[in-house]
Amino acid sequence: MKPMQAFLRGALGAAIACGVPAAPAAQSPADDYPNKPIRVLVTFSAGSQTDMLSRMVGQKLGDKWGVQVVIDNRPSGGGTIATQMAATALPDGYTLLAHSSGYAINPWLYTDFKVDILRDMQAVTTLASTPQVVVVSPTLGPKTLRELIAFAKQRGSEFIVAVPGIASSSHLVSEKLYYEAGIKPTNVWYKGTPECMTDTMTMRTQMSFLPLAPLIPFIRDGRLLGLAVSSKERSPVLPDVPSANEAGLPGFDYTSWFLFATTAATPKPIVNKLSAEVRAILGDAAIRERLATIGATPMPMTPEQAQAFVRAEKEALGKIVRTAGVKIE
Repeated sequence: MKPMQAFLRGALGAAIACGVPAAPAAQSPADDYPNKPIRVLVTFSAGSQTDMLSRMVGQKLGDKWGVQVVIDNRPSGGGTIATQMAATALPDGYTLLAHSSGYAINPWLYTDFKVDILRDMQAVTTLASTPQVVVVSPTLGPKTLRELIAFAKQRGSEFIVAVPGIASSSHLVSEKLYYEAGIKPTNVWYKGTPECMTDTMTMRTQMSFLPLAPLIPFIRDGRLLGLAVSSKERSPVLPDVPSANEAGLPGFDYTSWFLFATTAATPKPIVNKLSAEVRAILGDAAIRERLATIGATPMPMTPEQAQAFVRAEKEALGKIVRTAGVKIE
C-alpha cells in the first residue's frame, strides 16, 4: 500500500473510532416549504367557481400548514394575464395559478399568447370537474332548450349571450352549443360568472351558459331558469334540469375542470409536496361533501397525471375551437 493511501485510511478509521459525525445528508428544497404566504392567482372574479374552489382548498391548506393563502383574483384576458404572471414568477412554490378548462383552450384562441402550458408550466393537481348550465330569465319566454334554440334562430345576431371571459370554459361550451344548435348569437364578455348572472336575470342579455355551483340558489328560488346541464346525465343537485343530451342536442356532453399549476422551473420536491397536500384535502370527507353540494366531483391527480391530462385536453379542446372557428387576435 502506498504511504499516502495508508495515511488516509488510517485517518478515516481514527475519525470513525472517535465518533466524528458523518456529513449531513443534503436537504430537499421541500424541507422548509412553506414558510411564508402562498399566493393563488385566480383567473376569474370572486364568486366564480374557480374562485370558490380556490378558497375552499386554500383555507384548508393554510390551516394545515399554518401559513396564509392569499387569493388574488385576476379576471382579465380569459386567464392569459394570470397565466403569464404565474409562468414568470419565482420558481419557489409560493405562486400558484388557479384556472379552469380555459387553461387548455387559451393556446388555441390567442395568437399572441406566449406561454407554452406544457413547457413553461407544471400542473400541480386537478381539483374538480363540474357541468355547466344554460340559464335564462324566467320572463324571457322560452321554457325549454328547444324553445330557446328556436327563439335564438329567429333573432340571429340580436340574440345576446353573456359569457364570463374570452377563452373560459363557459365560452367554449357556448360555442359548442351554437355549432350544434345552428345558431349565431352575439357574445358579450364579462369578467366573471356573477356579472353574467346579473345581466341574464335582468334580460340585458338573453342567455348564459355558466358553471353550475354559483347558479344553484338562483335556479332553486326561481330567479333564473335552468334549461339544460352540459353533462350527458342530469346533475344530482339540480335533478329537475334536463341534460342537453335529452333536451334537444343528442350526444352533447361537456364538463369543466379546474386545476392548480405553477411555473415549470419549481423544484419537483416542492411540487410533489404541494400536490400531495391538496390531494389529501380533496380526499377529506367534509370537503367531498361540500363539493357534492355544488355539483362538483373531486379530481385529484399527481403532477405527472395532471400534466398528461392537460396535454390530452389541450388536443381535444383544440378540435372544438377549430370546429367553431373561434380566434382572438
